[in-house]
Amino acid sequence: MPDFLGVSVFMVVFCYGGIHLLEFLSFLSRVAGVITGAKVTSYTLQQTTFVATRFLFVAMMPLIGFIVDKRLGNEEYLLMVHAALLYASFLYLIVIIFSAHIVRYFCGVIYRFQKEGGLLTCIFRPEKVEKSSLVDMKAIFSSLRMGGRDKGLFYGGAVVFCCYSIGVFVSFYAALNFYEYRSSIGQMSGIVNALATVLLTFYVEPRISDAIDKDDSRAKEKVYILLLGRLFGVAVCAQALVLLLWLI
Repeated sequence: MPDFLGVSVFMVVFCYGGIHLLEFLSFLSRVAGVITGAKVTSYTLQQTTFVATRFLFVAMMPLIGFIVDKRLGNEEYLLMVHAALLYASFLYLIVIIFSAHIVRYFCGVIYRFQKEGGLLTCIFRPEKVEKSSLVDMKAIFSSLRMGGRDKGLFYGGAVVFCCYSIGVFVSFYAALNFYEYRSSIGQMSGIVNALATVLLTFYVEPRISDAIDKDDSRAKEKVYILLLGRLFGVAVCAQALVLLLWLI
């Protein structure tokens, strides 16, 4: 494998993990919004974090196109996808383990913003928040239940983020195998991502927002159920689909 091609593969995995890390982190700002009562500000903070992922996405897409143009082997390509999904899943676990600290950080950003304004400045200089002022995150984990009314949220999140996580990769894998039509097929990733976006917008996100707006006592728990659904969708469902492609 030429050196630049190898570097491109590494950078795709790195950018992909960064995109998923920032998106996963951003959902914890909604938990901070419930704790601080700043629900709209927390949503703005989430969207601000999402914006940062666009820079990584813009960097990643040409690299994947270059990899396809250089006709990377099918096995090597799928190995790259497995590595990217594994790396993203690992970062998810790190976020979950340190979620209490991350929520505390977002609370600090919100508190300083309420006092001084200037969201971008507050992101880099959050107010110090004492641990005692936060909900016990361990209690939230211990109370998570995958059944009942939240079962749909968990599996809905899994389906949405499974589609989202592999849409681009699957489209370019098809382009790799139908090389003469690679330019047209590469654009198909938008269709898969659009489906995931529709499900997220009209099924998953409203359930989270409704719980937060109505001061549901389990609003924070529902955010975590969605995040665990995302972890399941990327670490298990998406990996299984890629493995299926490997076996075909």
